[in-house]
Amino acid sequence: MWINILMAVSLYPVLLVLYFSVKAPAKYENSLLFGITMKKEWLEEPEVKALTEALKRQYKKELSICTLICALVPCVCFFIPYLSIQLTIWCMWVFVIIVVLMIPQIRAHKKLMQWKKDQGYMVEETDNAMYVELREAGQIRRVKLTQYLPSILVSIVAVINPFVYRMATGNADNDPVNNSVYYILWATLVITNVAIYLVALWMDKRKTEVISANSDVNVSYTRAKKQTWNQLWLRSSYLATALLTVLAATYWLGDRFVTFMIFGTCVYGLVQILLIGAAIRRKAFIDKVYQDKRDFEYVKDDDKYWIWGMFYYNPHDTRSMVDTRYGMGTTVNMARPLGKILDGVAVASILFCAVLFAWVIREEFTPIELRMADGYIEAVHTGVEYRIGTGEIESVTLLDKLPRMSKSRGNGMDTLLEGTFYVRDEGQKCEVLLNPQNDCFIRLETADMIYYFGGVDDAQTMEVYLQVIP
Repeated sequence: MWINILMAVSLYPVLLVLYFSVKAPAKYENSLLFGITMKKEWLEEPEVKALTEALKRQYKKELSICTLICALVPCVCFFIPYLSIQLTIWCMWVFVIIVVLMIPQIRAHKKLMQWKKDQGYMVEETDNAMYVELREAGQIRRVKLTQYLPSILVSIVAVINPFVYRMATGNADNDPVNNSVYYILWATLVITNVAIYLVALWMDKRKTEVISANSDVNVSYTRAKKQTWNQLWLRSSYLATALLTVLAATYWLGDRFVTFMIFGTCVYGLVQILLIGAAIRRKAFIDKVYQDKRDFEYVKDDDKYWIWGMFYYNPHDTRSMVDTRYGMGTTVNMARPLGKILDGVAVASILFCAVLFAWVIREEFTPIELRMADGYIEAVHTGVEYRIGTGEIESVTLLDKLPRMSKSRGNGMDTLLEGTFYVRDEGQKCEVLLNPQNDCFIRLETADMIYYFGGVDDAQTMEVYLQVIP
């Protein structure tokens, strides 16, 4: 139940942001409608106005239906008892909603594109001309290292937190799970902070955008856009540092650290989505302010290079990254080597996720078997996981309740505990393979390790136990 609640809190805002993002193509902004370059005078013609209004109504209706369906699908996870299937549905749902919410845009784009072709308005010749703003060329900068340096330094210094904890408490044998989780998050957030600064710097060095013959308009528009970008990157950097600071403080709470880590990362994700949403709204406001100041002659009519108005494929363009047609951000030129590499990575990532979740489902649905064979105890899951000679066993105990333990490596599902765990009451690691929903377990202790085993059911566990005890 808690996993589903956490996933819902973390991922439903993504659907909300996507919904408001894909609504943008239905508005005439930056001389674009549904990702197609359109002159304002075209849209004022009665026939065209009727066509576009009908497209907008149909688009909003289809988008609302698609969003509602997407919102309802994950609800089935609350009625499915298997964690592997729950996680598979939630994670694959993220990929699916991106595709589903594209459908209304694709349909509207095709119809409007066909109208433009029928009217003979499509630009047939390849136009490689680019306009360059000479005033303050290369001088509009909003990103400064001094803005990001405090956040980066604080996040780096946070590496000493576990050492300070050990020195202050004298606890040299702190929970290794807490240590590993903390250092993984620390490294991730430090890398995030550095990457944010580098991306912000790269975005800030982009050329002044030409939207008008008036240089003042070009400069002020670019300055406003870069300021919006810088605010987003800067706030994201300090948000990451704030999360790391909270995690460093809650690390001192011991057993409750992982709980705070889970909720902290969820809150971090929600706030980050809100920051992105605020930046998108700010960018839309800027475009609205400058809409009437745009000169159509400076709008590059390259519709034929935009697939559905969303994906850019232009072998004549040497740029690897270009501005998206609506919203804020950049996209790759899929005709360039970088674009092809990133497309390949995206496809490989989706395939990897599919294979990973298939493996997780197999793990959960493969029953555990505990058996005696040739003087050895074998705990078998998808293969022979553990094989311990009876002569190696120093003690064996039958348990009706598991001690408090946390996962260091392996699986921690509702129906499967497998791998290396840390037993809090004993303050040491152990190897585990059992179904925690059973009522009978075996604790084995050798000279080198402690093991907790369980069979497919309590009867199998009891049978092995009786064969092991003297």
